[in-house]
Amino acid sequence: MSFSQVAGPLASYHRTVEFARRFGPDGLVPVRQEVHLRVGLPWWSWLFAPLLRAHLGRFAPGRAKMPWWGPPQRLDRRPAVMLATLAALVAVQGFVAGILPATLTYAASQMRAGTFAQGAVFAAVELSALPALAALVLADRRGRRSVLLSATGAAVVMSEVGAVVPSVGWLAITQVAAGALVAAGGIAAIVLAVEEVPDGCRAWSVGVLGMAGGLGAGVPLALLPLVDLGPGGWRWLYALSVCCLPVVIRSARCLPEGRRWSVGRDLEALLLAGHATSDGGSPLEPRREGPGSNVAAREGVRLPDTYALTAGRGEGRAIGGAGSRGAPGGHKLALLCAGAVLFAIFAVPAGQFQTQFLRDYRHYSALSISLLEQLSGTLGGLGVLVGGRMADTRGRRPVGVACVGGATLFTLAAYLTHAWLMWASATASQFFLYAAAPVLGVYGAELFTTRARARSAGLVSAASSVGAVAGLVSMGWLASRMGSFVPALALLAAGPAVLVVLLLLAYPESAGRSLDDLSTDLADRASLAGSAIVAAERQH
Repeated sequence: MSFSQVAGPLASYHRTVEFARRFGPDGLVPVRQEVHLRVGLPWWSWLFAPLLRAHLGRFAPGRAKMPWWGPPQRLDRRPAVMLATLAALVAVQGFVAGILPATLTYAASQMRAGTFAQGAVFAAVELSALPALAALVLADRRGRRSVLLSATGAAVVMSEVGAVVPSVGWLAITQVAAGALVAAGGIAAIVLAVEEVPDGCRAWSVGVLGMAGGLGAGVPLALLPLVDLGPGGWRWLYALSVCCLPVVIRSARCLPEGRRWSVGRDLEALLLAGHATSDGGSPLEPRREGPGSNVAAREGVRLPDTYALTAGRGEGRAIGGAGSRGAPGGHKLALLCAGAVLFAIFAVPAGQFQTQFLRDYRHYSALSISLLEQLSGTLGGLGVLVGGRMADTRGRRPVGVACVGGATLFTLAAYLTHAWLMWASATASQFFLYAAAPVLGVYGAELFTTRARARSAGLVSAASSVGAVAGLVSMGWLASRMGSFVPALALLAAGPAVLVVLLLLAYPESAGRSLDDLSTDLADRASLAGSAIVAAERQH
């Protein structure tokens, strides 16, 4: 018997199974199989080839079809290639974003800047998510792909400039620009992934991107011993940013524009031009869009077909589905922004000041800091896959409560303990922090409409930046007054404690639900089509 891939993530797959003509000594029929496959994923084939070889190389009837490291729901070829390309770009963004936390304490020491100045630099960089909103507006209007590629490439260039800055002030300026570009590119990548993958693995895909970003952020830590080459050794990490440009250039060849955004653009153009007609209807009456429509068939996207319009009145009325519940309310955005502030006010300063804490209070060398953070980051990074898979299969809210609570407790333990207990606590802290990323991060992209998804996710990110700034300034000020980071961090832990309550009482459960149901795109399209009718009537 032979089997070949009809649909799936691999470039090619062929499996041949041969049964022996006679029974074996144990009464079973010997079976021999051969599997030939080509992964063909940009940048990551080397990682998945041995994993697939181990999973597919054994004939075991009845075992789970999907390995533990795979997505909860099967990916087709297009979303698999797009997710792999996005992961490479997010890894570049992680590298750029990870240089400053690893090097600022050494740069500040050379340039005679204190703890408060470092907190101000971190705060300024965190605020870079605010100017990123301008690029995210373009992502909704011009497309996700162009914003993602241009922002990532420009971030690499700005990071490179950091190698020649004369002062901490100039370093802050270059890294604020790089941070804004990283924020815009990262949110565009998350939105594109959420729109492309199946409903059952949105959180998992965000987790994969988070793991890629963590992998990229770990590279500066691996290069941290370069700072011991001399007083300006930290500049080498910025100079090596140029190695990321080929990744961006090659990824541009593999990354198409998202289908959902493209379909929405085409539909909007048709409606505003007055060319969308129903069967036998007037030119001003938009047709029902379903799986068999021209737009949906051309792009391979299932569009909702449950909206109708009151023609001639300029009003849209959604029938059935999420559209009947009205347009998305501002309470969802306010809730997510509040949660982002509460978590960031604790998590960001805990991570940003870790190098300073280990250097000043634990008296670790650059090599020891690098080993600790690489070990905890590498092992803890597995939490991304665990958190993303469980958020898709067990629900967002219970997993979010466990991740936020665990991250808070183990982060405090890492600052309070010594020796192996500190290493174990730091690893557990990273695990829960990584696991929380896909659980909380996917909300900002899946609860809003296609035409506002990037902007909404950007606003949630901006709120997180506000919380991060508040936390960094508070941490720097409190640590200076109290003489230690530990009591300051304990006070800031009130933020995630409140977030746990919000997760239990107010956050919606979105696991497994379609984007159209969550974002009420139906009402949005009805409103858009109604506006098109009014515009067309005025034109005629």
